[in-house]
Amino acid sequence: MMNKFFILLFLTLLTSGAHAAPLWNELSDVQRQSLLSLELRWNNMGELQRDNIVNGLERWNNLDTSGRQRVRQQFDRFNQLDDDDRSNVRQQFDRFQGMDESRKKELRSAYDKFKEKPVNERKELRKRFDAQQAQKKVSKPNDEAGQSKTDNRNDRGNRNDGGGRNEGSSQGGGQGGGRKQ
Repeated sequence: MMNKFFILLFLTLLTSGAHAAPLWNELSDVQRQSLLSLELRWNNMGELQRDNIVNGLERWNNLDTSGRQRVRQQFDRFNQLDDDDRSNVRQQFDRFQGMDESRKKELRSAYDKFKEKPVNERKELRKRFDAQQAQKKVSKPNDEAGQSKTDNRNDRGNRNDGGGRNEGSSQGGGQGGGRKQ
């Protein structure tokens, strides 16, 4: 039950509300049962947060078994990140959400094309990309804290060695996966 709760919370980052969020007594019996761990806090939550959770629950309930497994894996990977990497993933998601729809569509399309490539080709492209990013870090001066201004992406949160979607993928919608700009 607790794992489902955390997955629902993760899904709230991926959804946005389009209608008024219900109070606890306005939820269906099925919704209340699924969200039982939130009962005492529900009516004190902000409307956007309640709406996001309801939308996340709806999306979760509409996923097939493989979709649910994929979300669990993404959630597990996200939880394994350190605080800085999680923060970077959230920032990437926010940047993606701020893009116009045509740019989001471009990024999703590019990611879909990347996924269609053979695993060895994806690994090679990943190596080349990482080398380019490392070169950018070397060629530009660092800020006062000694951190690069040129590369705000975190390595672990964006890595995809051909194993499917992850926190750093460019898909901002779809199955509720990751974000990358």
